[in-house]
Amino acid sequence: MEDARISGSDQNITAEDLWYIDDVEAYSYQCISCGVGLSPCSYDKDVNKRRPYFRKQAEHKECFYLSEAYLNRKGKKSTTVRSEDGKPGHYPREFALPKLLPASSGLPRTNSLLDKKHNGPRVSGDSDSSRQAKYDRPYKTSSFRLLVNHYLNYPNDRSLPLTAESIDGYNYWTCFKSLFTNSDNPLRKPKNKIYFANAKWAKPEVNTDTITILFDAYTLDESKSKRNLFLVINTKGWKDTVKEAFMHDYNKARRNVIDSEGEKRLKVFFLGRQSDENLLEFTVDTPLLISFNIV
Repeated sequence: MEDARISGSDQNITAEDLWYIDDVEAYSYQCISCGVGLSPCSYDKDVNKRRPYFRKQAEHKECFYLSEAYLNRKGKKSTTVRSEDGKPGHYPREFALPKLLPASSGLPRTNSLLDKKHNGPRVSGDSDSSRQAKYDRPYKTSSFRLLVNHYLNYPNDRSLPLTAESIDGYNYWTCFKSLFTNSDNPLRKPKNKIYFANAKWAKPEVNTDTITILFDAYTLDESKSKRNLFLVINTKGWKDTVKEAFMHDYNKARRNVIDSEGEKRLKVFFLGRQSDENLLEFTVDTPLLISFNIV
């Protein structure tokens, strides 16, 4: 599984977010849909070649994620995130800005890799009926990657409502914005959107406090002159482990695209801001608001 909820909280993460947690074993994890306990796997970037994922500790029950892979495939062709009564089913409807997790959760420590029978604690006071209702319907998340994955996996469901902190829009269509969409002012982009663009194959420029990623060339005017938009990631104040995890994530995605020999592209999604002085420049301050996706 790719997604999980941190037990005892309302914070959801994707498996790649494990790279940015100092002590993964300080937390326990559970299925977003049914609450069954999950074990984090393959998250040590220095050892594991496979990308991180979560492994179930017991069987799922009445769970949306039982058919996750099938729904992701079907979502490319039809509207799928609907329950039997026709209402929106289990999907991220609200987004809160994420924060890097502290090394200690403040909760009782569980070694989720070794404790195979641990099913993740229930939220205090939840009955079976209220818990089922809580997990079955649209939920709130602080995982930026979850939003991006839903946008890509369910293109026909982009009219579903989305309320997002620091983002202007009312559904997935209006909250996401391609940097290469034509407008009256092609360089001036609307503020407070989740931007996305294809990254060039060139290596990123890495400096002491910044990492710069080039996007595809942009036609500026009728003269057909082209310039590259670019993203500046402000890494000042980042821990070395966070910066290493970020570069590992980017380089792994970049290498997969290069190995595809032109069949795939690296699409970068981010929640950032456009420079007023240089309209070609965009800036992000945290790795938790950037997602690298191979399409």
